[in-house]
Amino acid sequence: MTDADDSTGGDSAPRPEPAKREGSPSRREILVRVAQAASIFSAFAQLYHLCSERSKTQNERLRTIMSELFGPRLGDSHSVIVVPPFHHPDWGGKPHFSVSGEEVGTAYEQMFRGTDADVRVTSKPLRPNPSDGLVVIGSRFDNIEASRRLGHADAPLEGKGRFVIKHHASWQTQAEWVFHTPINVSRTAVKLPSFTHSSRDHMIVSRNFKIYKSNYRSVGDNVEREDDYLLITVLPRFDTSRPQRVVLLEGLHRSGTRIAANLFNTPPITELDKLRRKVHGPYYQAVFRSSVHLRGAELFPDTPRLVDARTLEI
Repeated sequence: MTDADDSTGGDSAPRPEPAKREGSPSRREILVRVAQAASIFSAFAQLYHLCSERSKTQNERLRTIMSELFGPRLGDSHSVIVVPPFHHPDWGGKPHFSVSGEEVGTAYEQMFRGTDADVRVTSKPLRPNPSDGLVVIGSRFDNIEASRRLGHADAPLEGKGRFVIKHHASWQTQAEWVFHTPINVSRTAVKLPSFTHSSRDHMIVSRNFKIYKSNYRSVGDNVEREDDYLLITVLPRFDTSRPQRVVLLEGLHRSGTRIAANLFNTPPITELDKLRRKVHGPYYQAVFRSSVHLRGAELFPDTPRLVDARTLEI
């Protein structure tokens, strides 16, 4: 048998494996690493799905809370008109939104965007439809709709019925707090970058005459506001047999009105949970406080903190 015949016949001798490069992984090691990578990817995919579901659940819960607390109508669908201040004495009687009022109206509209709510932010006085709920931005000091429902800001605190809220002969209730501006109210000159604002010292007063008002600090020759307050009052628009509500937002000052924008733009879920636990039913009052800081040429509030809340028995 020749060498050639020997090389082609019978069982061939196994060929030696190519020499393994020093430091390169074996086929088994590569398969193990691929399996590990697939396992890690699968874990991340499950985590992403879990976080997405959790986020979706949280968003749905948040939307439920916001609708329950601030939605202007009870039920499956609602429409709302956001009402601007009408008669601020410094505006010459011309109705329009202030800068802070526009911010609150926009924030409210965005909060309910994508729902069945039909939110209309108007800068002109108009007659709402009977089916509309209302969101009233501005205090009884500068908004006709607020003063018509809540009483005048300068009414004496000791006056008969000062804390009574009523709607014709349909219903009445006792308010826990009122927005108050004394007739001879003092003013504080607050220095802002572009101008000095002469700010009326409005206050929120409770039935036992506890007063909430802004604090000020002296910084050199200037006076700066330290904090501000927002009073929220939620009432029936007509009577309790109908679903429409009125949400009234009374900030002591412009920075207090902006507290409402913060509530709608970045809802403080912990504070809102506190509010839900304190009130039982669709009608209530709540007082929020926030520290304020200069940002650009304006004062803006930090995260709103719930001071107190009460259910309104109607």
